[in-house]
Amino acid sequence: MVTYSYQKTSTIDEITFQQSAGGSFRAYLHTPPTTDEKTLSDIATAMAKRGWQAVPNSKGGKHTLEIRGFNLTSQVTDELQKNNWINGSPEVQQDLKESPKFTDTVKKRSLFLSGLVYIIGDASFFHYGRKNSSPFDMAAGVSYFGGTASSLLFARKDSSDIQVKKVANKMAEYMQSQNIEIPESCSVASITNNKHKGLIKKADDYFRQYPAEMMNSFFGLAGICIATAALRNKVFGKATDPAVKAQMRKSGLLDVGLGSLTLASATFGNMVEEKARDPDAPKKHGLDGVWELMQQHPLAVTGVGYMVSTMFHAASTMSDWKHADSNAKKTVAWRGVFVVTNLLAEFLLAISSKGHGKGVITDKSVNNTTIALAGELIATQPAHKHNLLIDYMAGFLGRDDVLAMKDNEVKNLLKIQVELMKKNPWAKCIKHPVPSAKAPAISPISDNVYKTNWQDIARSSQNQITHHL
Repeated sequence: MVTYSYQKTSTIDEITFQQSAGGSFRAYLHTPPTTDEKTLSDIATAMAKRGWQAVPNSKGGKHTLEIRGFNLTSQVTDELQKNNWINGSPEVQQDLKESPKFTDTVKKRSLFLSGLVYIIGDASFFHYGRKNSSPFDMAAGVSYFGGTASSLLFARKDSSDIQVKKVANKMAEYMQSQNIEIPESCSVASITNNKHKGLIKKADDYFRQYPAEMMNSFFGLAGICIATAALRNKVFGKATDPAVKAQMRKSGLLDVGLGSLTLASATFGNMVEEKARDPDAPKKHGLDGVWELMQQHPLAVTGVGYMVSTMFHAASTMSDWKHADSNAKKTVAWRGVFVVTNLLAEFLLAISSKGHGKGVITDKSVNNTTIALAGELIATQPAHKHNLLIDYMAGFLGRDDVLAMKDNEVKNLLKIQVELMKKNPWAKCIKHPVPSAKAPAISPISDNVYKTNWQDIARSSQNQITHHL
């Protein structure tokens, strides 16, 4: 986490940038409490016009505007500088305690990292096919590279901003089904509206949502090419020597097996939707429990399937090596490189998430942002409806296809956020009292509430709010 503190003459006196373990950024903008409502509205509107998400939230005990959807921190500062909302060089402070841990980064970015390792194996397999004069093996190498490119280009960071938008759309539909009007000035309305996003940004959002499916599709095609090459060149090859023919047939059948298993693993990974477990639901056992676990981690099944397929590669490679002459061994060695690198890449794939699905959240801050959106929306309604709406919204957000959280935990957090929104000047759709220059800071809902002792932390935060209000 990095905080930029600006001179008192700047409209925005502080910007906090935070990066998730999955690689995505979010920013928190803070202004002095005396900033007028029009200026706050202009800043939020300018952020939305860039195609970014702007949500009133809290950070470090201060009311802020949270920004999501940008790629570089300089994009935010440049936009603010252009509009004269920040001036001069900031004082920069970095909090290493708030930075992602290396192990968390590896796990959250494992799909992208698998692509980095895969690219070595892809080049090796293509070189093997070229040396072997096999067009289908070369096609398999190209297909493998297509899957790798999908991972490298579109799994470069998590899709937390896309997840926020999906939940916001569901939230809007749910509230409208309850005959509750959503003010156009609310953040939910802004996020669900795509008018500020160009065609390239929309396409990028789409592909960033499905990198695993694109990768699996290319890998499945590679499996078809490998099986076809094996049938054509080995199983039904034209060798006349019985011993050579038997060896080729054995190696070919192994290749057919690995190609078929690669296709089956890819198909499973694409067909099974990832689904988080509802913590309020009883745990399933037996076959139902196994299926539930597979739904929670479909890429684990795919990754293990690819590993078994790669072991077929290893067996076929060893068979070819054993019966190859010195020149042929140079060709087979490239396939050996492919085997070693693929095993590492497939392990990384097996610990990956698709990044989307029912209740799938790659970054816990998505929960915080979503609850802030809901809190702002509820706070726009008459006060006597707040408790009822909090109950309704807690049940909705807790569902396994939304946030997959305990209903009581969501309810406690919503109560806190509704009270915070009443005091947050960035909440444009809520009428606020004239701010005081000495307005008390209110403790925010931090990521810590998503760890342990939720209800104790929630009660503590509620007590702080009551004290300040």
